[in-house]
Amino acid sequence: MEALHPVLHSSPLVPNILVVCPEQMAVHYKAPLAGEYRVAVTSSPDVAVQFLARTTHLPVLVVDGDGHDGGAGVCETARSVPAPPLVLLTLSKPDAAGRVIDKCDSILLKPFAPNLLAARVGRMVRLRQKGNELRERSDELRGRSDGLLARVEHERAKVVHIQERRAAGLLVEWPNQHCPYCQHAGVVLFDYAGHRRAWYACGECRKVWLARRLE
Repeated sequence: MEALHPVLHSSPLVPNILVVCPEQMAVHYKAPLAGEYRVAVTSSPDVAVQFLARTTHLPVLVVDGDGHDGGAGVCETARSVPAPPLVLLTLSKPDAAGRVIDKCDSILLKPFAPNLLAARVGRMVRLRQKGNELRERSDELRGRSDGLLARVEHERAKVVHIQERRAAGLLVEWPNQHCPYCQHAGVVLFDYAGHRRAWYACGECRKVWLARRLE
């Protein structure tokens, strides 16, 4: 069985990142992240699944989606564990995104600059940390007697968290936009193409297209 190197630890000061990618791509993924995180890389989906089953200290999982199943298997497992990480899936073909928009949290199209990968992962790590703080704050508020104030604060925090999710580069659903192929109401913005255009996918027909960037 392939071993993960380096061994990941549960230090709250340095987040752990697990990357699942072909061996020849390991440096391409690891180099931009190693300065800020403890990074482990494996080319084996089975090893990644075993790791996911035994850790609760993984804020972000990076999966190269150009494998035989588009990374879907590892993504699905990641979402089923008790403390699921945010999953960043990288793809070389935009059309493949339509099949996995409901299996990951963020999609980064190749080729991407190393600093873009580092920035995306960094925003996702911070989002996960803020999410944990939000849950702790909500639990604290629910324990108080001023129930109305707690509910108002909780709803406000949720709105802020949704805005932060968009800023972090996570998938954004636009429920009032229609798919140009099947007219289904609700499309997903999954990556950007410059300042004014973005990539979208339909969860119904799974088609992908490039269009004006929605704000």
